[in-house]
Parts: sequence; C-alpha cells; structure tokens
Amino acid sequence: MAKRFVIGDIHGCSKSLKALVGNKLQPTKNDMLFFLGDYIDRGPDSKGVIDYIFQLQYSGYNVKTLMGNHEHFLLQARTNNPLFRSWKRNGGGNKALQSFGVLHPNDLNEKYLHFFETLPSYLVLEDAILVHAGFNCNIENPFNDFITHLYSREVIYNAEVVQHKKIIHGHTPTPFEIIEQQVRSNSVEINLDSGCVYFKREGLGNLTSLELNSWQLYNQPNIDQ
Repeated sequence: MAKRFVIGDIHGCSKSLKALVGNKLQPTKNDMLFFLGDYIDRGPDSKGVIDYIFQLQYSGYNVKTLMGNHEHFLLQARTNNPLFRSWKRNGGGNKALQSFGVLHPNDLNEKYLHFFETLPSYLVLEDAILVHAGFNCNIENPFNDFITHLYSREVIYNAEVVQHKKIIHGHTPTPFEIIEQQVRSNSVEINLDSGCVYFKREGLGNLTSLELNSWQLYNQPNIDQ
C-alpha cells in the first residue's frame, strides 16, 4: 500500500526538510507527500524549500501542497503597504525576501507567485481532512471559512460537521511529545507543527511528519541553525 506522509510547518528550514524526506521518510514515487503550508518566512532558506518541493514534483513524486497563513501574508503584502511592512518586520518576511534575492514580493519570479496563488486551503481525504490551521465548526459549512483554515488557534471540533474524519493541521508550534500524545490517544485533532524554526525555544525545533496508514510519526531536529 502506498504510504501517505503529512509534513508540518517548515518556515524556510530547507536542510531539515531534505533530511526528513530523504533520510527518514524515503518515499517512493507511489507514495504521497502532503504539505500543510508555511513553507516560507523566519527561517534562512524559503526559496530552497519551494525549490525542493518543485524538485520533488518534477522528479515524479506525488506532492500535494496547502496554503499557510505566511503564504497568505506574502500575497496580501503585494498590494498592501502597511501589511508589507508588518510582514517584513514581524512575520519573518524579510528572511524570505532575502532568500529569493528580491526586495518586494511583486519582484518574485512568476513560477513562485503562481505556486503561492494556486495553493488550496484544505484537502479532504477518505479518513482525514488536511488544513493549515483549522475549521470553524460553529457555522453551517466550515469549508467556506478560508480565514479560519489559515489562522485559527483553538477550535472545538464537532465530529459530524467534519464528517467523522481526523483533522490534521499545523500552524501552532507544539512540542513533539504533545504530538505523540495526540496520536497515541487517537485524538480527532493532530497538530504537526513542532516548531522547526523555533529551535531556541524549549521543546520545539523539530520538523515532524505523520504517515496516515500506520500512524507512525517521523521527527527531524532542526539542522538549519
């Protein structure tokens, strides 16, 4: 059976990503790689992360990518000068622009802009729903709430509303030990953001993947420091 790997927030940590995929996941071209967004900002090599994803796709691997709030920041910053300044100062956008060798997101190569612009905000599988941040179960159709998909932090899930599927997301940095507990306890919600870029914070500094068939976790400590 083909394996299905879901990978949490990367934030410009290209070396850690390559080590996770190449050394630990070791996918075949029959397997699936799902990325939960936040490829860019804060870390040293946002461009390298996107280029590696492109390389996987061009090499024939099955790759599905979702939008994170930081990709949304970049797109919004193209036409919103106050947000552009805030994104550079507080969102880590300055690191992303440096890695791409540009001063403004409008200066990015079209292939990168097209990638960011066409990212979906969620993906429904037979047994799980993948999303960057979460779903709003207080409205009739949570699949229509794009902002919650990218930005929510604390959500109480209604199993019927989310079709009795697991919710696999990232967005909120969480110690790997807590992620392990979520998997072991068969929680309806599993957060795979183990804070790879935040290696100076206790309990964080890891890039994590979950294989959906076996429910096996894979963990790569940050090597981009």
